[in-house]
Amino acid sequence: MVRKKWKLAGSLLLIATLILVRWLTPAKVANNLATGILGITLVIASAATYIISGYRRTS
Repeated sequence: MVRKKWKLAGSLLLIATLILVRWLTPAKVANNLATGILGITLVIASAATYIISGYRRTS
């Protein structure tokens, strides 16, 4: 149950970030910037999920 909430929160945060980036930046810059932010966000989300799941297994 908690895992689903984390995934949902992460997905919503990612979508909101991409929409905000597309809205605030010009079209030419937006594609590169959105791709970069998407990549960084995915890395952070993956690391956080790994750390949380590892912490739950050990405790």
